[in-house]
Amino acid sequence: MTCGHPLSDDLCSALICMGEQLPLNSVAKFSGVPTRTLQRLYKEYQKQGHGLRVKAGLETRGAKHMLSIDDTGFVVGQVEHKKDIYLDELWVLVQERLKVDVDETTIWHYL
Repeated sequence: MTCGHPLSDDLCSALICMGEQLPLNSVAKFSGVPTRTLQRLYKEYQKQGHGLRVKAGLETRGAKHMLSIDDTGFVVGQVEHKKDIYLDELWVLVQERLKVDVDETTIWHYL
């Protein structure tokens, strides 16, 4: 088990199924996941009804998103409408209106 990385949704589902049939110590032994992590997973499962990572679009981990064709059209339209708009203002507009988490350099590359 790699330390510091979140468990995948598939692994969470498998651990929850194992936890319904086996004691906590056995699940930790067979899976290699620490007991404390399993306790947190089971507590979250009992509280929410699922152990999957459900987060808002702006809170997801991993690489930044790319702009779709429609999103690019929005950015270009904003620049055509207001020619003196700053890049950071465009970035805020993309995050607020399109709910897409991109970097300022991504917007710059599309322009």
